[in-house]
Amino acid sequence: MEKIKYKNMKNKFSITLPTLWKSEYIFDMLKKYDESEYVKEILLVDNAYDPTRDLSHIKKLIHIQEPHNTYVIPAYNKLVKNSTTDLIVLSSDDIDFDVDSYLYILNEIQNQIGFENAGIIGAHSDNFEENVELDPAIEPYDPSNNKTGWGVLISFHKSTWMQLPEQFKIWYADNWMQMVMPSKIFQMRRFPIKTKMSTTSASPEFQAIIDKDTEEWHKLLNKIQNCIRLKLPVEIY
Repeated sequence: MEKIKYKNMKNKFSITLPTLWKSEYIFDMLKKYDESEYVKEILLVDNAYDPTRDLSHIKKLIHIQEPHNTYVIPAYNKLVKNSTTDLIVLSSDDIDFDVDSYLYILNEIQNQIGFENAGIIGAHSDNFEENVELDPAIEPYDPSNNKTGWGVLISFHKSTWMQLPEQFKIWYADNWMQMVMPSKIFQMRRFPIKTKMSTTSASPEFQAIIDKDTEEWHKLLNKIQNCIRLKLPVEIY
C-alpha cells in the first residue's frame, strides 16, 4: 500500500496505551506508531516493567514505568493527563490496524469540523469481522447494533476528556464515557481491526478485580438513578 500523505498533520497525535506485554500485536504496533511522521509521541504505561526489555528503537516512546500493575483505568487517566497534544488516540494493546488510514480519517475530521467538535469516537463490532473492506463511516453510537469493542480504539480532543473514576480498575471505562461524559459519542464502522480481544483481562488472575468493578458499576448506576428520581445533582465520583 502506498504511504498516505496528510495535510497539516505532522506531529499532531498522541498515541496512548497501557500494557502488560501479553499481546502478540504490541511490538508491531509500537513500530507502526513510531514510523508515522504524523504521530508526535507514544505514551505507554508499562504495568509489567522489565529493565531487560529493550525499547530503545521506539524513538517517540514516552515510557511510563510503573513499579506494580496500576491497572487499565488509572493508566488511561495518567496517559491523557501527560499527553502533550490535543489530539488523543487511546488504544488497547491487543489490536492491529492500519495506522495511516486511521489517522487520515481523523485528519479529515480535524480539517472539516475541528476535532474538539467531534465528540468521542470509538470502534464498532463489525470492524472485527473477517474480510471487512475499508469503507469507514462515522455515526452516532448505537448499542443496538454495536455489540462489543467500542472501547478498543478511541479518539478525542483532550478538552473533551473527563477523568475516569478510579474505583474502576479494568472494566466499565467505555460504559462510563458513553453514559456520563457530556460529549457526543460516535462509532466508526467498516474500519478493519484485528484483535484477540481481552488478551490480558480474560486472564483468571483478574477475575476478582473485574467482579469488584461490576459491583462498583451497579452502585454507580443506582446512585445516578436515585439522583434522577429525586431531581438531585448527580455526583459521579
